[in-house]
Order: sequence, then C-alpha cells, then structure tokens
Amino acid sequence: MPAWLSEDRMLIVYLVLLGVGVVAALALALLGEAGEPLALTPLSPAVLVACLTCFGGAGVLALRLFGFPVGLSLIAALLFAGFSATLFALLATVASRAAERRKALGDLVGALARVVTPIEPGRTGLIATNGSRPALTLPATSRESRPLPTGTTVVVTALHGAAAEVTPLPRDD
Repeated sequence: MPAWLSEDRMLIVYLVLLGVGVVAALALALLGEAGEPLALTPLSPAVLVACLTCFGGAGVLALRLFGFPVGLSLIAALLFAGFSATLFALLATVASRAAERRKALGDLVGALARVVTPIEPGRTGLIATNGSRPALTLPATSRESRPLPTGTTVVVTALHGAAAEVTPLPRDD
C-alpha cells in the first residue's frame, strides 16, 4: 500500500465521512418539508447521504472491529455503500407505488367501478376502477339486499381501510 493510504489516515477518512453523513442526514430530516416524503431517486440527496454514511461506517467497522487491512476495508465499505443504494432504490419503488395507491384511493369515493367478483349480500367481492386514474382492484361490499353480479357498474360510496363500499348505478329502464 502507498504510504498515504495508511491505516490511521483511512480511519480518519472513514470517521469524517461517517460524521458528515450523520450530520447531513440530520439536516435532511430537520430541514425537509414537514409531512413530505424524501425523494428517493438514485442520485437524490437522501440516497447519497445514506451511501456516504454506510461507506464511512462500514470502513470503520472493517478496519477496527474486524481488523481488515486497508484494501479489504475499502472493498467492504464500497460493498456496503452499494448495498445501501440498492436498498434505498427498492424502498423508493415501494414508497412510490404506495403513494400512487393512496392518491388513487383518495379520489375513489364517488367514482365508477365494475364488479369483477360477484358481491353477495353480507359478503365481500372485488371491483375494478374505471377512468383515467391508475386502475385499482380492491375488495368491496354493498348494503344491497340483492347480489351484484360480475360486470355490474357501481358507484363507490365509502372507503373502509382498503375496502370499498359500493352501490349499483341506477339503471335507466
């Protein structure tokens, strides 16, 4: 190893990166918009801070706790930084899908849907939403005394958790 890549210098680099990452994470948490989720795109500040913090923390652990030589501690730090970036990307995908579903569910009351699994009185069936919003399939119940067969157009009258309450669209006879 080159002289500039000594164990003591690498420990200082790892500790500085870990400290900067922790301070940056606190700044993101405290200065972010209240109630707004962090944007977790591949190069967003939150992801970069997580990578930086994991790089520094894993480097310190590899170097001091596990006694790895400097070269192996660099590899371990890079692997954990990559792992954190991958984990954040997966979490961002899950969070994005959940946000889309919440938004679609929020706009659902009063919307039209179609019965895809019959809704029997006192039982749960399935409906599929219509319209320009993202398509949703969700459990549904009805207060009707008669069954609602597959294909019936219904109006969503309420949401109870992730389940909808529906009533059939009045027919023009």
